[in-house]
Amino acid sequence: MNNLIRIALAGSISGVILFGVEKLVTHYLKENKNSKTSYVVAANLSYDALFLGHCMPAFTVSPNAFDSVTGMNSFNLAQLEASYAENLIMLHLYLMNNPTPEYLFLSATPESFDRNFNDFHAYRYAQFLDDTLVRSIVELEDPEFYRWSFLPYMKFGFYNSEISFNALQGWKHKRNNRSKPYFTDGLELPKDELGNRPFEKLSYAKAYQFTWDETLAEYFDRIVKMAQDHGITIILFETPLNKELSNPDMLPNRKEYLSRIDSIADKNKLRFWRFDESELTESLENYYSTLNLKYPAVLRFSKELGERFKEEYGGDRTKRNE
Repeated sequence: MNNLIRIALAGSISGVILFGVEKLVTHYLKENKNSKTSYVVAANLSYDALFLGHCMPAFTVSPNAFDSVTGMNSFNLAQLEASYAENLIMLHLYLMNNPTPEYLFLSATPESFDRNFNDFHAYRYAQFLDDTLVRSIVELEDPEFYRWSFLPYMKFGFYNSEISFNALQGWKHKRNNRSKPYFTDGLELPKDELGNRPFEKLSYAKAYQFTWDETLAEYFDRIVKMAQDHGITIILFETPLNKELSNPDMLPNRKEYLSRIDSIADKNKLRFWRFDESELTESLENYYSTLNLKYPAVLRFSKELGERFKEEYGGDRTKRNE
């Protein structure tokens, strides 16, 4: 009997300690300004336009360069390898905590609808599992993590290697009263490392066949509906892909997938901007990987995107945050 009491007491004490640590980690994760998830919840932002998607816009769209052409105030909300499930969460968290932007530039590429190019990173949203939409998506996308997340601290312990550094960085940001992320406009491209980097390798096997994922397409539809319900003008776009890499021998069903995206855009009465004819697509010198531009080319593309916006929507826009 005494042993049972000791075990129960030890378990209770451990639970209380873990619960306390969980509260502490939650607090410091929310203080991490380099986490876009936490930043958009806590920073009280006001942007005219958001860029949303996976790696391609995260590494390829410079809001500062875009703003220099349009006069707008924009932010790159895209994240590395983030699927439309994550994009939906990010847009939801942004709209729940900040004024509604006028425009949403949503990345729409064959890769966007293929699970081989995008994943779901539950640890990015562990501190927001009390939100109904976040919790429901996490349960669907990462059921193993979700199953254990109700135990004290397990929503952080499950992906501890990803969480610990972010919490420590949040503690540092709190201590230093930091209010802005390292990448202030959301573009996650280290200028000094990638500006003159040579082309590395192909991301695709030759004759790669894209695989359409209906669940991702459903998340895409939910993003569109959420934005439209808030009165946001949506512009679908694809970043420039080098012509050598987008030929039919390399990607046989790419055109078919772009046609499907065209059909989705038409159904939702959206504009779908492609840059197949951009001068940037002519040379591998503009790329450091199959899908990603070097920093000078990023600036050129972002300004090109801004010029197209001005042509189709007319004139400059006034920045809200000046």
